Amino acid sequence: MKIVIDTYAWIELLIGSEKGSKAKEIIENADEVFTPSIVLAETARKFLREGTEESVVSKWLEIITAASVITQIDSLTALEAAKYYIKLAKKSKNLEIKRSKPI
Repeated sequence: MKIVIDTYAWIELLIGSEKGSKAKEIIENADEVFTPSIVLAETARKFLREGTEESVVSKWLEIITAASVITQIDSLTALEAAKYYIKLAKKSKNLEIKRSKPI
C-alpha cells in the first residue's frame, strides 16, 4: 500500500498522541510512504511558533525525511489529492452517520 502523510498526521505522531500512534502503525505497515515537501515547512512552523527548540524541530524533520520519500507537488497532483480528500471525507461522514443510528 502506498500512502501520503500530511502535516496533521506527522504532528500527532511527533507529539505522541493516540491519533499519532495510529498514524505510526499505518506508516510502519505501508509499502511506500510519501510526504509532500510543504509538510516539512508546516511542521517546523507549528512547533517553532509554539516555542519548541530549533534542534528538536530539526531532529523531527530528519525523522520525517528518513521515514518517507519527500515529494514535490505539482498542480495536477494537488488537484487529485483534493478530490480524493473530498471523497474520503464524505465516506467517513457516511460511516459515522451509519454507526450513530440505533439498531
